[in-house]
Amino acid sequence: MYQPWTFAAAMASGSALIAFAVTQGNPSGPEPSLAPSPDAVRVVPPDAPTWVPEPPVITIDLPAVVITARPLTARKREVIEHRLRPCSGWRAIGPAYVDSAGSPTGERRVRELCE
Repeated sequence: MYQPWTFAAAMASGSALIAFAVTQGNPSGPEPSLAPSPDAVRVVPPDAPTWVPEPPVITIDLPAVVITARPLTARKREVIEHRLRPCSGWRAIGPAYVDSAGSPTGERRVRELCE
């Protein structure tokens, strides 16, 4: 029941506040300058740099590290070579390129590897 009256009062007070804020501005007067006047500026020179001695360079000599591995046995070498050997012939999976007209050029081919 009181909602329309509350809404109307809020709208009227908001409109009055906006009208008051607009009329208080003085657009015909000079705009204030944000630049400081030369008399108000005082330049303080920075302190002279002080000499700071550099810390001595510390080096640590470590013994050489040699990493070695056991040589591969013939069986392990055979398994590795078998996994990398292709198990199939070449097969086409689609065109390599498609030009702007939409026609395919070239052929993309793949092989399966053994597992």
